[in-house]
Amino acid sequence: MQRFLSGRMLGGLLGVAGLLTAACSTPAPQSGGTTGPADGPVQPKVNRVVMAVFPPTSENNDPRGDRGPTNWVHRPYYEYLVGVDPETGKYSPQLATSWKLEPDGKSFRFKLRTGVPFHHGKGEFGPDALIDTFKLQTRDAQIEGVNATSNIYNLLNPLIDRIEKTGPDEAVMHLKTTDGTFMLTISEQRGVFYMISAQHFNELNPPTWQTGPAAGTGPYMYKERAQAQYFRYERAPYKHWRVTPDFPEFEFRFIKEASTRMAGLLAGEVHMADLPDDQKAEAEKRGFKLLAGKVPGLRSMIKIWCCHLNDSKDLSSGWMHPESPLADVRVRRALSKAIDRTQLNKAFFRGQGDLIHNIHFHPTRQGWDPSWVNRFQEHLGFDVEAAKKLLADAGYGPNNPMETNILFPTESYGYSGGEDIMDAIAGMWRNVGVKVNYLTIEPAQRTQRSNAYSLFNHLVLGGTASDSWTGITTYGSTQGTSKGTGIELPEADRVLARIRNTVDDAEQEKLWREAGEALFTGVREIPLLWIPVETAVDPKIVAGYQFPGAITGAWTHVFNIKAAR
Repeated sequence: MQRFLSGRMLGGLLGVAGLLTAACSTPAPQSGGTTGPADGPVQPKVNRVVMAVFPPTSENNDPRGDRGPTNWVHRPYYEYLVGVDPETGKYSPQLATSWKLEPDGKSFRFKLRTGVPFHHGKGEFGPDALIDTFKLQTRDAQIEGVNATSNIYNLLNPLIDRIEKTGPDEAVMHLKTTDGTFMLTISEQRGVFYMISAQHFNELNPPTWQTGPAAGTGPYMYKERAQAQYFRYERAPYKHWRVTPDFPEFEFRFIKEASTRMAGLLAGEVHMADLPDDQKAEAEKRGFKLLAGKVPGLRSMIKIWCCHLNDSKDLSSGWMHPESPLADVRVRRALSKAIDRTQLNKAFFRGQGDLIHNIHFHPTRQGWDPSWVNRFQEHLGFDVEAAKKLLADAGYGPNNPMETNILFPTESYGYSGGEDIMDAIAGMWRNVGVKVNYLTIEPAQRTQRSNAYSLFNHLVLGGTASDSWTGITTYGSTQGTSKGTGIELPEADRVLARIRNTVDDAEQEKLWREAGEALFTGVREIPLLWIPVETAVDPKIVAGYQFPGAITGAWTHVFNIKAAR
């Protein structure tokens, strides 16, 4: 794990109390990258730098309907009160210059950057704009193209009671209760509480595919998009308070097939590309460079869809679909022990991945327990015979094979080749006697079925660069907004609820370790590898790219892409 930076990742609730109570100083403007040549005026070789990526699973122009796996397309033109440092992953001032916890233990006082313009002349940021943003983001409304009420409403409304303007550059957020996840929720790490021009939002009433999104304050601003094809941005036409991008325009080009992304890079049609590792090696041979995120965050896993209580508040209510073979922890352990992670690492990640011992936990994150390293092999590590025995103990064998379903497309955000990886894992499962069925269910239908809890013996390859809290509570937890896509572990949820109700450092550390132990022993997901987040770039066009890689969606801080001289 020496490849990754050491030090705590505060984006994942690390050192919460100390961070909240200390006033933060305003940082120097970011230069945008350290891997390129010396700073100074640069004339980029192209007007628009194009990055080929796997498409988001859903699209709309109303950011209230987005969550971490899809909101990365809005990040170039929106900003947050609290940012994420691209080099360390720690919280850093953004539109808030400082913040502190009030004596009541549940209010936060923010000093705000004022006079920052919204794009298109749609007002300026300040306390009033913050209050207006909160009001529009917490409207309970159906969102165009989204089969649910606003995701931001579901996150913010239970948390924030009101925002009070206390001065021309100051506001206090009054929470409904003490909440240890507050800073995470409003920060760039989770990425949902964008600062939006309420004036523009109301003029669009609300943003639609025809209107484009409402104005933000970011270094780039929205230019145009075509659904399932591309998203284009242009540089703000004034000196931005934080950073001026090297490239006048930036484009995410959505291309599902990795081979097509590679072909675009070779042809010069795109200048940056998310590629699977075999193609990364080929790209390097042809003179392209790999630029990596700075912070450990991207992890691959098998998400297990099953095991939900009829009533999460009543353990005696019983389980939905108790007949699912995945409800047996021995089966989950067997599936993990059938996987040869060393071979997966060599075949798909050029040996660059690091073994995950406990999903969402890392030595740089809060709650790390070193004993998981020593216990991993016996509990979850590769052992074909042990996997067969666990299946036999659970009642399965040659005449009664354990049968399950793999969902396609995969949800491997941030790395490529997911279908091939899952196919290789399916072969390993067949090798221990598991009968594996392949099911293709498109994201919209999958969401409907998971909301109805009708997918209960299903596995899907996942990838996330989220913070620990988001990664744990997004799937199968009563502490999140969705529980249809993961295992519900009441013993873990009880601890997570306590984490949410404290901002004390020492208590948080203790509780995170307890939650981690429940997730480890309960095998809520099948861990695979920590993956370096890398993009292949044309060095004649791109000299550097400073980004954390530890935020869901991976491709953030694109205004830091440096032009080659």
